[in-house]
Amino acid sequence: MPFALSGCLTSGLNEEAKSPDYYRYAETISSVLISADQKTLVFLGKNYHFIFDAPDHFVDVLQSPFHAGMTADVNQFYVDGDSNVSGSFVLNLDKAASFSEEQKEELGNLGIDPQRRSLSFRLSGRRYDAKGFDRSKVNPMLLNQSYEVSVREQHYSNAKKVILLATPLTVAADGALMILAIPLLPVLYVVFMRNFRVM
Repeated sequence: MPFALSGCLTSGLNEEAKSPDYYRYAETISSVLISADQKTLVFLGKNYHFIFDAPDHFVDVLQSPFHAGMTADVNQFYVDGDSNVSGSFVLNLDKAASFSEEQKEELGNLGIDPQRRSLSFRLSGRRYDAKGFDRSKVNPMLLNQSYEVSVREQHYSNAKKVILLATPLTVAADGALMILAIPLLPVLYVVFMRNFRVM
């Protein structure tokens, strides 16, 4: 019986050591940017930079005539021990707005249900450490009002260290932000900055 119990305890400790622990923190986001080639979406935070592949149809929606009436709800970000990050956000249309049949068809082509008036996007990318990044050199036109996003980060009880990657963002002489020599541009102000909520 004692040997059997000992085996159970050892097994339990091994499982506990391999199981992840999580904690939540709030990250202050000052800008949402998109690369000039429209392939990369960047959330510029105070402590970290979150870099995602730009979701399909996202740019099409931003360039549509409906963008001025949209707001964004940003869901919680999840970061694993290898600095992979995932999350989602929802673009919402004004519930009180009325649309013609032609406009409803155009909304459908963008993947937006005219009845629900919202479109969800999944995000997948990596989190980078902003330590050493000199924000004072960034063109202030790229920075907007700050918002908070809830982040759920994974840790391990066996003291495995979370990988911290140095940010790939650089600042050009004129204060423009660059990623891999590609300029970053602010996502249209009316979309994210009118209503940036955390779900």
